[in-house]
Amino acid sequence: MPSKRTTHKRLEGDWPTEIFAAQTQAFQAQLGSKLETEITPLQTKIGAKKHPWNIIQTLVLIGGGCAAFGLYTVSQQTLFPALAASAIGFLAANSVARKKNKTLRAAKSELGDYMQKAIGLNIYDVSHTHAASLQSFRQAGLLGRYEDIHYLSGLGPVTNQTINLQSIGTRLTRTETETYTDNKGRTRTRTHTVQVFEGLMLEFDIENFDSDNRILITSRRTYRFSGPFERIKHGAPQKLEKIKTASLKFNKHFKVSTDDHTLAHLFLDPERVMRFNNLYADLQQALDTKRAAISFLITQGRVWVAVETHGLPKLGQFSNKSRTFNREVGAIIGQATLPHIIAQHLEWPNPMPYAWQDHDAGGSER
Repeated sequence: MPSKRTTHKRLEGDWPTEIFAAQTQAFQAQLGSKLETEITPLQTKIGAKKHPWNIIQTLVLIGGGCAAFGLYTVSQQTLFPALAASAIGFLAANSVARKKNKTLRAAKSELGDYMQKAIGLNIYDVSHTHAASLQSFRQAGLLGRYEDIHYLSGLGPVTNQTINLQSIGTRLTRTETETYTDNKGRTRTRTHTVQVFEGLMLEFDIENFDSDNRILITSRRTYRFSGPFERIKHGAPQKLEKIKTASLKFNKHFKVSTDDHTLAHLFLDPERVMRFNNLYADLQQALDTKRAAISFLITQGRVWVAVETHGLPKLGQFSNKSRTFNREVGAIIGQATLPHIIAQHLEWPNPMPYAWQDHDAGGSER
């Protein structure tokens, strides 16, 4: 059941990068095996709960208003009785519609809960322990200052209620206060919420790169380093210097900064530059976006990754229509496969196996 999503042209080269398609096959095969026995009955249940009462209440409101106006032109004394009758009819239709909508939402939620369990998407209760796990990403300069954590999610198994740092999804915001002058010349203050980050944060080991020097590759805004990621030189924080590669397309999408030009150019050899370009194209496909916002910090044998995904899939909004369902499942597949897409493109060790795969029958594909 292929998902009809926007297809973005590959950036360059003939590199065999059908990684996004390959990674989604496991999920789609799993869905295919369960479609007849488990998913289709849930979709049928949604179809049976659909109703016309939302349209009926709108027609009652419009029809009652038109009837009241028509009677008013004949006799003004009939206006209030006509309006009262119209209001009673609308309230009755609205009451039925609300009850029907409640049962429809319950049916959609049942399918959503099933899909959430099948994919292994866990939404965690926010705690100080979980919040502390985000600290390394902020120290790496991948997150700005935040105050509120709206959710923490993980695409994979949970052990003792702790987040697997291979895949953390979160939405972070902060509240800002500003002063302004109103139209009467008075000074006022107002507050508004600023979204700092919404997406996934990943960690990978990287072989043959134990240097203390830093390489930052990013297509999004990054922030100052702190803690173990900060380097002090002559009593002041050492700033990174920008470099460019020979690939114009890579330079269009990514900015590269480093402590060591030679090391960075050795790391970004032509093959790896092409891999980054093709990864960018697959992120466009996976997230259905024209601009992929992702950052990599590489140092001391580790890679910290932050990729903006613009929120979790709406698991409670599944439809019984095949095309809509495929599109919604495609949105989930995009996020669920991101760690594997990134790891395979850049030849880094793969993260944990997919939650939906049969580990005893061979585990995840590497």
